[in-house]
Amino acid sequence: MTALGVVAGFEPVVDAFDENFASRGEVGAAFCAYVEGRRVADLWGGEARPGVPWDGDTMAVVFSTTKGMTAAAVQWLVTNGQLDLERPIADVWPAFAANGKEEITLTQVLTHTSGVVSFPRYEHVVDDLSWWGDLDRVAASFEAAAPSWEPGSAHGY
Repeated sequence: MTALGVVAGFEPVVDAFDENFASRGEVGAAFCAYVEGRRVADLWGGEARPGVPWDGDTMAVVFSTTKGMTAAAVQWLVTNGQLDLERPIADVWPAFAANGKEEITLTQVLTHTSGVVSFPRYEHVVDDLSWWGDLDRVAASFEAAAPSWEPGSAHGY
């Protein structure tokens, strides 16, 4: 395990982090915590993938772990009149309209009823670390996607 910085009083965080490797089968991870705007722990260790050590710049795919914060941010924006859930996404991101997505709303995306379940070549790019770091490529992938079913239908989950 490598510790870039642990503020005095937060040593138990290091112990808990190390315990994940020692007894819970962790193979690679990072953890960073801020308290009142000050970094109090910045830890990483193990392997990013076999034979490649995890370091302070290792990117990690988090997938669904962002859903809670996304929901909170969206709700705040809606409550404060800065976001309309029923406005088509293409109104603010015109390129998203490609392939039959011109009427898809944020509500449909957030409730998994947009019909867009993947994008072209998904299985080829998710393991490509350069893809994740290139926001233009990520956006282009979503722009190229097409609904698999009629947006708003009962096929959503």
